[in-house]
Amino acid sequence: MNTDRATRFLAVGLTGAALVLAGCGGSGDNNKTTDTSASASPTTADSSTQASTTPTTPADPAATPIRDPFPAPTVRGHPGARVDQLQSIDVKKGTGETIQAGDTAIVNYYGALYSDGRKFDSSFDRGRRPLEIRIDNGGVIQGWWQGVPGMRIGGRRVLVIPPALGYGSQAQAAIPANSTLYFVIDLLGIRRATPAGAAPPAGAAPTAG
Repeated sequence: MNTDRATRFLAVGLTGAALVLAGCGGSGDNNKTTDTSASASPTTADSSTQASTTPTTPADPAATPIRDPFPAPTVRGHPGARVDQLQSIDVKKGTGETIQAGDTAIVNYYGALYSDGRKFDSSFDRGRRPLEIRIDNGGVIQGWWQGVPGMRIGGRRVLVIPPALGYGSQAQAAIPANSTLYFVIDLLGIRRATPAGAAPPAGAAPTAG
């Protein structure tokens, strides 16, 4: 799957699926957090949604991603498990810059179905490169829009995404309708979005960790 197709997979006009991770590499999942504030509806407006309407210029072209410090993840299924809210699990917290809504993320990712652990897409596949995708409301599925901001470069995060925040009732290629999704995301770099009319700071350095 090429970058354009991968981007379409994450586009918000589609609807959801799931997966779970075993032996991701790095430290354990003792930093597990569950985002109980996530809206059950992708269309619910909140303050972060309103902020995303600020006009922006193209993202900073100077950012250079780091080398991924993690191996490709190993996953397992969770038959019969029900997920109603977004779950965010920091397998390892990064030490670099923090990504915000509206920035472009440079990531390696692994997507699978939560129910049986079956992979539907991965940038870890041979010949693939890290994905660059803007984290904005309407540009990615709601699970990524709510779950990626706050990551730091060099970190690995797992997102367990219920159907309402994924692709919902619409089947997508290898993703059945009403699937819970499981994503492993390694943040390798950030391209900052600059508000329209604002000049970047003088001597700004690349945002690599």
